[in-house]
Amino acid sequence: MVAGPGGALAGAISLCAGARHSCAVVDGGARVACWGSDAAGQLGDGPTDSSGRLAVSVSEPTPLTWSEVACGADHTCGRTTTGEVYCWGGNGVRQLGHDQPDTSAPTIAAVGDAAQVVAGEGYACARTSGGGVTCWGTIGPAVASDPIEIAGGVGLGPVTQLSGGRTGLCATDGTFTKCLGAAGDGHGATGDGTFVDATALGPDVVGLTGAGVTALASGASFHCAVAGTSLRCWGANSDGQLGQGVVATGAVPRQVPGAWTAVAAGQHATCAVAVGGSVSCWGQNFRGGIVPASSAPLFDQPTPVAGVAGATAIAVGVDHACAVTASGTTCWGDGDLGRTGTGVTGGAVPPTVAWSGAGTVAVGDDATVATKSTGNPRGLYAWGDNTGNRIGLATPGVVTTPAAVDASTGWDDAGLGTNFGCARKGTSLWCWGQDDRGQLTGLGPRSTPTAIAGTFADVTVGAFGRHVCAVGAGRLLCWGANDAHQAGPAAGDVATPTAIDARVDWSLAAAGRATTCGVRGATGELACWGANDAHQAGVDLDAASLELTAPTAIGTGFTAVSLGWSHGCAIKAVGNELWCWGESRYGAAGLPGARDAATPQPVTLGP
Repeated sequence: MVAGPGGALAGAISLCAGARHSCAVVDGGARVACWGSDAAGQLGDGPTDSSGRLAVSVSEPTPLTWSEVACGADHTCGRTTTGEVYCWGGNGVRQLGHDQPDTSAPTIAAVGDAAQVVAGEGYACARTSGGGVTCWGTIGPAVASDPIEIAGGVGLGPVTQLSGGRTGLCATDGTFTKCLGAAGDGHGATGDGTFVDATALGPDVVGLTGAGVTALASGASFHCAVAGTSLRCWGANSDGQLGQGVVATGAVPRQVPGAWTAVAAGQHATCAVAVGGSVSCWGQNFRGGIVPASSAPLFDQPTPVAGVAGATAIAVGVDHACAVTASGTTCWGDGDLGRTGTGVTGGAVPPTVAWSGAGTVAVGDDATVATKSTGNPRGLYAWGDNTGNRIGLATPGVVTTPAAVDASTGWDDAGLGTNFGCARKGTSLWCWGQDDRGQLTGLGPRSTPTAIAGTFADVTVGAFGRHVCAVGAGRLLCWGANDAHQAGPAAGDVATPTAIDARVDWSLAAAGRATTCGVRGATGELACWGANDAHQAGVDLDAASLELTAPTAIGTGFTAVSLGWSHGCAIKAVGNELWCWGESRYGAAGLPGARDAATPQPVTLGP
């Protein structure tokens, strides 16, 4: 039982919990009591910091009778029985409804007929008795020092319920439900089937129209609604908060149905080549990045890509993908910045042969590089965004069709990182671009390929990071960014190729954003290390944020592996089985149902 200086609180009629504090309307509405952190004055009891375990009473400007209280991150708002809204605490983004400094004394934010008040990280909103919605602070609309109306003219009748989460707000009139706020964080919390931030209410939350919504509730990046006799939730599901019996992370490798010969993990998507040469993709499909024929925002299971046949290799970035086919290097997805190499600079591009050469292909965020060691054309070619010489061409800018970086023979194993790239030529390694984390071994930025000292047989560039790993004489060498031990056990970036361990039986490696995996030994042992905050190292730890400082085995029998932003996939020799693990908020790990939900899904009751 919560206690104040005078004993246990009683007569509570409203309760709220913020980031580090809680408040309640007690004594039947006669006062508001708060406890927890008071760093910004969110306890509202005067100028002295009263942080602690005991509740303190909010200092009222005049005697007030309270109906409701709402807690934000570091501010609090309360509604009186006469419809006035008072707020106190932090005001860094004007969440108190004015442009004055933080205050520990309640100040009036809205006067009138408020029937409900909600608060989030940096905002507060009030629903009026007439069904209007007024907000102040930072959420969706620009920072407002004065309360502004946000519900008018958006296809809602008088709003009957309002709920506020950390960075999102939902409103319903019982027939239609709309949300605004953050959805581009990968959780789909706006409920409209997209992963795009919404700066205004709408469009409608999918599946709730006419459902008779009678109650709303919101969390950090998710929302729930009572619709008729059902409870539906959508948004973030990393901890199972949607009640669907699954979570968005596959902590250990799990098999994806099908038989596969090649796989590539992108930022939040995966593509694989099936036995026979067809290509399927799954995960985020923003702007048609992996399945351009569909407008669906995500796929949580392998979905065929029409127009790609006879593929032997695959590469995936953020919003586009490329495959090596008999016709050459075939690319598709979002054509922005010329990343598909088809001369297009925007829109969803269907699978199109970008370059008649076909050897290896690597895809970065906004660029592509491809190699061909024999025939004509041959060499190292690149296209897309060349900012910072990230694709190895001397002249920065956007290149919309393939351009020769080097037309000589022998190029293989190309890779693109965040702001640099590398490719192998024979047993030598050549890199270009930026050297801000030692990825060019301290040579400094290079506008064209520059040789890296050493002998190498296989090279993998951190496709979404700033580190490189390569196999040389059976040793696995890594260098570059090392903030999560992805390049080695020691602290700090690694400026020279350094062996991960003493083993000399490594055969290949894969580098993700801040995680590395490799295959070694006669058994095809797959081992990973580095960042594991989303289990992307394939290890189920009690504290998932722990980093792995040394290779940790997660399975055997593997012949190929690829890592994305926070997930990985690998192929086994026997049965051409594909196994994936890690974060799957866009369905990137290909595990049915194990993802965040962009539209409302039914809550499943446990046994």
